[in-house]
Amino acid sequence: RSGLGAVIFAAVAFGGNAKVQEGFRDVIASGGWHTCALRESGEVSCWGANDHGQSSPPKGNFIGVASGKGHSCAVKTDGQVECWGSNEYHQCDSPDAQFSQVACGAAHTCALSVDGEVLCWGSDEHSRSSGAPSG
Repeated sequence: RSGLGAVIFAAVAFGGNAKVQEGFRDVIASGGWHTCALRESGEVSCWGANDHGQSSPPKGNFIGVASGKGHSCAVKTDGQVECWGSNEYHQCDSPDAQFSQVACGAAHTCALSVDGEVLCWGSDEHSRSSGAPSG
């Protein structure tokens, strides 16, 4: 491994024993063929494949980021989830709610609301979107 991805990977993979490259937080997410990381400024930077726009994050300030096979999502400072990239299964169509965390799968997205509820959207094959536990 070499370059920025290797430095961030080392910091996460080895429990923070490696130095995170200056300007980045310790938040990173790898998708199918791309990776996104959260900068200290709150902006998201992505690299790798961009055939669906998954490595072209929107401008803004975020508190978390996640990457799926061909899409990525991030939690904005106001709690809204914003997604970009492939939307073939509506995995980028986040509900209007406030969230604290987000996670991306191959063709679906789930997020934890500030009220503690798990909400999922996108492909429902194998109950990916409708099988979230309640309570």
